[in-house]
Amino acid sequence: MTKTLLKSDAELPIPPEVAVCPYCDTQLTATFTGWEEEEDGSWTCSEVDLSCETEPDLDNDGFEDWLRGHTEMPYVYMLPVKLTVTKWVNAHYRFNLD
Repeated sequence: MTKTLLKSDAELPIPPEVAVCPYCDTQLTATFTGWEEEEDGSWTCSEVDLSCETEPDLDNDGFEDWLRGHTEMPYVYMLPVKLTVTKWVNAHYRFNLD
């Protein structure tokens, strides 16, 4: 299977059938901050950051409430989602780190 090549600074919307925000069940977008080189010389992601579509701007009055609700027990709620997304991304994409 041919994998789509992404730039290292890509912002990738995650399909809802792969994962949604574990706190509010909405769309996630992935960005990437770590990579691993495969035996064939291609690059996969090893570090994924996920952002929720409901995240308000930092200066929004509701940001603190949103943050409290979206950071509760991250190893229980967010870590499994990150692992699922990382596995899905690496099954479908490779990265151009040039």
